[in-house]
Amino acid sequence: MKVTRIIHPVGQGGFYTETLSNGTQEATFVYDCGGFDKAKSKMAKYLDSFLPKGKPKKQIEAVFISHFHADHINGLQYLLENAEVKYLFLPQLTEEVLVEAMVYNYYTTKQSNWVNNFLLKLYRGDARFGSEERPTRIIQVDYSNDSRVPENFGEDVFTEDSLELRAWNWIQMEAVDLSAIDIFPANAMLHCSKWLYIPYNSKVIQKKKDDLKKELGKLLGFDVTVENLPSLLENHTVKACKEIYDKVFGPQQNHTSMTLFSGTLEKTIRCRCKDLSECGCYHHCDCLVPYRYCCNPNFLYTGDFEPEKNVEGMRDFYDTYWRKIASVQVPHHGSVNNYDSELYKYPVRGIVSVGNDNTYHHPDIDTLINIQSMGCRPVIVTEDKSSMRIYHYSF
Repeated sequence: MKVTRIIHPVGQGGFYTETLSNGTQEATFVYDCGGFDKAKSKMAKYLDSFLPKGKPKKQIEAVFISHFHADHINGLQYLLENAEVKYLFLPQLTEEVLVEAMVYNYYTTKQSNWVNNFLLKLYRGDARFGSEERPTRIIQVDYSNDSRVPENFGEDVFTEDSLELRAWNWIQMEAVDLSAIDIFPANAMLHCSKWLYIPYNSKVIQKKKDDLKKELGKLLGFDVTVENLPSLLENHTVKACKEIYDKVFGPQQNHTSMTLFSGTLEKTIRCRCKDLSECGCYHHCDCLVPYRYCCNPNFLYTGDFEPEKNVEGMRDFYDTYWRKIASVQVPHHGSVNNYDSELYKYPVRGIVSVGNDNTYHHPDIDTLINIQSMGCRPVIVTEDKSSMRIYHYSF
């Protein structure tokens, strides 16, 4: 099997793709689909270059979305309409989650009605993508419980050659039928042959999202729901919404995201590069790391994960996989409020997706210094095409 991972140059946002190939079989996976500082037109133009022209449409096995802020999803609707996506995995959609996202998108973009309308369709179950023969299956990922991903499942569990996405419940030790579920259980993982995808969705700040609904209700004079929220956003100033949001969440304003472990249990990863100057990547050298680590493919996607509140829960959830992570997406574009040394104990490469001239001053210099002090090398990917990173692995 061969794996190609691409960190796409979409500026302040996130768009990551992985292609698994096994002989004539090929499967593509996506984590997040947004960027260019929330500019919808730029993201659509970039997706045009990613998608093949004409028919047939590009086949994507699964799209995973970390959370519902515009800079991580503003290309999602376009992708779903112009590619054939088999599965769309979302963090569990509660009313509180949607209210928070809609208010945030409104006051940060000032032109995000198209994003919020898309979210409403997803929440109501009105969104339909794909063909009648091959509709996109939308699956919400349940909040994690106290279970831990076990390290060993037996040698015959993930040995099939097929790259079709499958699911496995590690508590019952049995297959999960993806065609028959709407909620993906927290104690399950996805796999294509020996390649694993393990989502983690945390519920630690749910109470604050409840508080946001109450504060908005005081402004409106009635209970806020996702159905009446659009009228609030239309009839009240951006400043009023921002003040309420700031009152509830404070200055940090970074929230939990659905993280995703992507990697393998296979120990015989082969280096496809001729020398260290090319090791682990197609035409970029960011592998100034100990040679024994350069071709470890295990990656942790984080979105805007807030480690200060729940890094211990995520670490315990992934358990022994935690020590096998070689690369990590630096949360929230390198914000100082999302730094935690626990994330960088084992990875030797930290991917920072960030816009060149973003107004948030990401990445924070202290974050970059702290990451390097842990022995993890930051790799910054911006909207410049030359910053794209392409990594190849085979086993």
